Amino acid sequence: MPYAAVTGWGKATPERVLTNHDLESMVNTTDEWIMSRTGIRERHIVGPNDSTTSLAAAAGREALARAGRTASEIDLIVVGTATPDDFLVSQACLVQAELGGNAGAFDVGAACAGFVTAFSVGSQFINSGVYKRALVIGVDTLTRYVDYTDRSTCVLFGDGAGAVVIEATDEPRGLLSTVLGADGAGHKHLYVPGWGGLVPESADLFPEYRPYLQMNGKEVFRFAVQVMGDAAVEAVEKWGSPSTTSPCLSRTRPTSASSMPPLAASTCLVSGSGSTSTAMAIRLRRPYPSPSARRRSLARSKKA
Repeated sequence: MPYAAVTGWGKATPERVLTNHDLESMVNTTDEWIMSRTGIRERHIVGPNDSTTSLAAAAGREALARAGRTASEIDLIVVGTATPDDFLVSQACLVQAELGGNAGAFDVGAACAGFVTAFSVGSQFINSGVYKRALVIGVDTLTRYVDYTDRSTCVLFGDGAGAVVIEATDEPRGLLSTVLGADGAGHKHLYVPGWGGLVPESADLFPEYRPYLQMNGKEVFRFAVQVMGDAAVEAVEKWGSPSTTSPCLSRTRPTSASSMPPLAASTCLVSGSGSTSTAMAIRLRRPYPSPSARRRSLARSKKA
């Protein structure tokens, strides 16, 4: 079974930046209050010329360039997002239209766990041998649905995109294990009531309607603390013990550090929201060289 190696990566953020000091003049908060509770100092905010598509495409181009690939060489595009630009056309198709090529394209909706879930899904197509190369993108423009009079949410969210190119390889690298979990009952703790398109017209029709993100911060925090750590441990255990097939989130931690597989040159990605959680163990034994570094290396080998 081939592995799904990360061969390129990219990111994109809007130019506009909203700092904690900016928020001090907007809501009853302070830089110290935000930093002590979230660690956030500033966040990037979409402007009139930004969109989910523009950010995703920019991150995708950077990932392709770093992998030394073109859009025509990609077999599949998977986008994880909760804020697509269109309801009928998938965000992945909108990205494909910008990048070119004719790769298969679809979206994954898992809120804050969108990227790691999309990465897991894309890797399965590589592992199964169906495709050789995929572009996976995580992107959101959540500030379009943030109420900047609500201190509990406006300090948390920003906009941006990240992308990776994954390719088939025989080397034991890339995605090594995945743990996907969900508690659908948590949907009421983090949601946007009846959200619409880029500009929810219903807000004008029904003045009392507030299409803004709603969050029960205490419950979301409780869920994250309880589940995400356990999911991370299970992902690492699953990697160390391939026979582990439990679909449930483990709540039993190893009794000693010696029972954990070595983490050298590897990492564990964890993400979650009010009702979903995803964890995965990934090995990036060494960063793949950029295309320019590859050309320099090839030139040196020819001289030798």
